[in-house]
Amino acid sequence: MPIDSIWSYAPDLDHVQEQDLTGYAVVASDGTIGQVDRRADHHGMRHLVVDTGVWVFGRSLVVPVGVVAAVEPGRGG
Repeated sequence: MPIDSIWSYAPDLDHVQEQDLTGYAVVASDGTIGQVDRRADHHGMRHLVVDTGVWVFGRSLVVPVGVVAAVEPGRGG
């Protein structure tokens, strides 16, 4: 996987690029990690800020969009 691909949505997630994903559940390859707090695109590095709830002791994570397997409405962790 080229390094640039972590900053781009997977082809099957292209449809969510322009949507407001706030509150959507973020699913990585190993399961749901939390809910989208906000999205950012700094210098071409697209990422989601994910509220993990109690999963990672109530912290937020910066997740490159290329590692997101799915976003699902209303099913946050």
